[in-house]
Amino acid sequence: MRDWCFASLLATALVVILVMSGGLWRLDNDLYDELITWRPEAPSDDIVIVAVDDESFSQLGTFPWPRRVHAQLLDELHKAGAKVILYDFLFVDAGQDDAALAKAMSATHPIIPLYIEVPGRNGKEVSVIEPLSIFRPQGVEVGQANLYTDKDGIVRSIHLLEGADGLLWPHVAALVACRAQGVACIQARRTQRDGLTRAAPFLIPFTDGKARFRRVPFSAVLEGSVPASFFRDRIVLVGMTSPSSGDTFATPLASVHQLTPGVEINANAIQALLSGNRIVPAPNWLQYAFALIPVWLLLGSFLIARPFLILCSAVVLCCVIGGTSVLLWGSGIWLSPVAALAGIGITYPLWVGRRFQVATSFMREELERFRRDAATREHAGFVGLDFADSDMDQLRWAIAQSRNFSGFLNDTLNGLPDSSLVIEPDGFIRMLNTQARALLGDVERRHFSVILLLLTGGQAVADETAIPGEQALPADITGTDGRVFDVRWSRIHDGAGQLVAWVLRLADVTEIRLTTRQREEALQLLTHDMRAPQISILTTLEQSAGEVGEEAARRIRGYAHRTLSLADGFVQLARAEASALNLEEVNFPDIVLDAVDNLWPQATAKHIDVDVRGCEQEQVVRCDRQLITRAVINLIDNAIKYSPPESTIACELVASPSKVVLSICDTGPGIAEDQIANLFDPFRRVEENAVQGAGLGLAFVRSVLRRHYGTITCKSTVGEGTCFEIVLPR
Repeated sequence: MRDWCFASLLATALVVILVMSGGLWRLDNDLYDELITWRPEAPSDDIVIVAVDDESFSQLGTFPWPRRVHAQLLDELHKAGAKVILYDFLFVDAGQDDAALAKAMSATHPIIPLYIEVPGRNGKEVSVIEPLSIFRPQGVEVGQANLYTDKDGIVRSIHLLEGADGLLWPHVAALVACRAQGVACIQARRTQRDGLTRAAPFLIPFTDGKARFRRVPFSAVLEGSVPASFFRDRIVLVGMTSPSSGDTFATPLASVHQLTPGVEINANAIQALLSGNRIVPAPNWLQYAFALIPVWLLLGSFLIARPFLILCSAVVLCCVIGGTSVLLWGSGIWLSPVAALAGIGITYPLWVGRRFQVATSFMREELERFRRDAATREHAGFVGLDFADSDMDQLRWAIAQSRNFSGFLNDTLNGLPDSSLVIEPDGFIRMLNTQARALLGDVERRHFSVILLLLTGGQAVADETAIPGEQALPADITGTDGRVFDVRWSRIHDGAGQLVAWVLRLADVTEIRLTTRQREEALQLLTHDMRAPQISILTTLEQSAGEVGEEAARRIRGYAHRTLSLADGFVQLARAEASALNLEEVNFPDIVLDAVDNLWPQATAKHIDVDVRGCEQEQVVRCDRQLITRAVINLIDNAIKYSPPESTIACELVASPSKVVLSICDTGPGIAEDQIANLFDPFRRVEENAVQGAGLGLAFVRSVLRRHYGTITCKSTVGEGTCFEIVLPR
């Protein structure tokens, strides 16, 4: 645990430092550039660029041009019906023809940039140089157009708000997008910060680097060679595109030797704002959480799933990358996984290395102990190799010893006369001998509940969640071929007394059961012979009324009825255990209702209400209707006998696709816990003097259910009542 705490603190500190310092910025940028290339958008036809290019320089001369030239271009765009105009030039100094340009701006209402100068003028940290007021008539909007490169010299983002001296200006791209959509845009606003201030970072999802926005030369527009339809109802950006202008930058989707003009970067930003395909950096708290949580998950897996460390690390990595992709493209959030991946990449080898060192030390200690174990080496007689000094040789020697011992165990298991299986505590079969393999087939590594299915041909209910033990399987299992197997369990403990396995023995007791059945048939004959004299006695008493004293007649009649009841119980029990089943498809709710109707006189005599639930729908089972009906009658009859007058007996039926469960609960005196274990044995009664009976009713019920591969259980609380629950497979 101490090693884990140290690794957790070290990994957490490392990830925090990586996120805080941005030390992995190059990998962050490379990954972002790669993700951007997965879904590049084509340049929109609604955005066009009037390019101040080399052709325009050759036609109009060197820059700067007279402002009447700019005025003439604005007039042409206005005539052509341009929707929005971004005129990406600075007009911060007075010049000739300012009036003409101001008049053109007043008519076209373009968006023009200001200039944020760093370092500022006159020793200031930063200066904001705004356009001359003459160029800012009503309708003309001013915004900042600053572009900044990352550490690798590539432009990936802009700030939608930037300024100085307490005033933040919106970016020209935001102003253009708002005007094109006809919505109010964020305006210049005051802030309490001094110096250069930036807000609202915006990562630009650049369009495909192989395609560019449609552009025409500045000079071609002035010459009138560009049709008006080219500009009508479109966003027009006017700016420098010539490589000699110095206003060109490297971008993620551009080729290695290709630079993108600033006006085209603005066009990319405008398209992203218009389409809603914006990407913003995740807030700091989310960056820390996203980087730390995968590392913590991996650290947690070290404690709970050591055999699956590789799988856990792979799952964590996939979650990190998948989460980033989902956030980036689905929610417009850029959340770099590099810091988390770096944390995982360092934490996992560090932990594995430490655990390997610990495991090696432990292995050496155990191998030394194994070597010194004289009982293992000499008395067991498994030593067949010379002991070596190196770790690998020691391990090879120990494995050879274990294999020899495993062979000894297999030989011992195969030498047992009955089918025997070694079952792990979780219920899975670990070993089985030759006899068990011949009986069940290759069931190694399967759950032991398959034994019941294989022996009964799939007719029994098998619970694959059951744990091994004396109550996990019936005491006797009758196979499809008629053979009967006695089920016995034995525990195997280690040196510390912990349960390590179960040994299950399946003994073929068919002959024994046959002998028992013959004995029971003899008992049936005896019970038949017992009935005739008792009936004769009852008939004689009826015919000799008045000749025998009333008290003597009553007692003789009681003894005769009790003997008849005992004989009937023998007959029913023998039939339940030995006779062939008459299986048919039966609606189980009908059986329950028939049993309740059969016992209606007894219940009415004691003013007892039998509340039946769950019998509204058809629930078909395959069973011997007569035996199952008799079993249900016995249970409800017992409940009536032991319930106080004017009470209620609850009969509830619950069905599932594989079984039906009937519970019968009374409010009688209850049964002591130490009596429940033997409750279903023949002649076993709870209170000898309370209710007359032979003690064969519950034994009959258990025998019937066993023949149908069902079960019966009893739960009782003294003074509160008793509940019997029977389960039948469907």
